[in-house]
This record gives sequence, C-alpha cells and structure tokens, in this order.
Amino acid sequence: MTVGYLSNGGIIETGQFVGNGIIETVSTGISVTATGTAVPTQTEADIVTGGKTIILTLTGDTFVTGTTSEDGIAGGSDSDIAASGTNWDSLIKTDLDNTDVVLSVGDTVATITLPAYASYDIASTETITWTIPAASLTTSATPVIATPTHTITAVVSGVSIPVIMNQLRNQGIN
Repeated sequence: MTVGYLSNGGIIETGQFVGNGIIETVSTGISVTATGTAVPTQTEADIVTGGKTIILTLTGDTFVTGTTSEDGIAGGSDSDIAASGTNWDSLIKTDLDNTDVVLSVGDTVATITLPAYASYDIASTETITWTIPAASLTTSATPVIATPTHTITAVVSGVSIPVIMNQLRNQGIN
C-alpha cells in the first residue's frame, strides 16, 4: 500500500499520488480473486438448485467484520444484463445478505453460498462481476473488483414438434 505526504504537510490519500498538480492512481497491491464451485461457469439450473459457492480471496487488505460489511460483500455483484424480473440483478443481487457470507482465514476470505432461486430464468448467458465496496475493506479507500468474472449459461428447454412428428413417422406411428 502506498501513502505519501505533500510538501505542505498534507497527507495523500491511500492509492493516489500527487505530482505536478495532477492526481494519478498508484497501485496499492490490493486484489480480490474469485473462485469456488460457481466460478468461472455455472448453468441456469445450478442457480435454480442452489448450493454453489463463490469464494472471494482478498490480498493486501482484510474484510471488515460485521453485518453491514458482509451485506456489502454479498450485494457487491452486478450482472451485464439489466434487471428483468427473473435474472441475477432482479433476484439474487437484491436477496443475498450477511447470512449468505462467511468470513475466514484472518478475514481475507469471504465464502458466499448461493441459495436456490426456483424462479431464476435467463434467455442468454449472464456475466457476473463482484465488486467489494471500500466500506467492507479495512484499509482501501476505493472499491476492488474481483477477477475473474463468472458466467451463468442459459438452459434452453423446449421441444420441436416437427422433429418429434418425424421421429414418430419413422417408427411407423402416425
């Protein structure tokens, strides 16, 4: 982590550098890696069934403990598809809370267990990005985006009547 001081005695906020009057971002070495049974890919059926995990491992900082922080971690996901009533942002992002998050390993690992969402239904692949809010981090003044993102593949169900009719005709059933 980088913290600097201005020549006039002021303190530069963590993650910023002031030079020639220009504020530049400085890498603080804080990162979040996403793993678990839901990362990198799961299916729509996995969401309906529930039980998959998203494990967020923090490097260079620790998670703030407590209900408010864990709510922030749980709610830090975002879909690339606008809320539609039955997708991630409509059902899951708004429902996950501190009861779905367990902090461990010196408060550097957050494990989120996804409950079942029977009404989850998507028409195309959905990509989820996790962002840990600064309020859920001990030292970082800025949110940290987890990598990699994870995807949920749509399960397309349905039958083709013409295909079934052909199969029946081929078997001598009219």
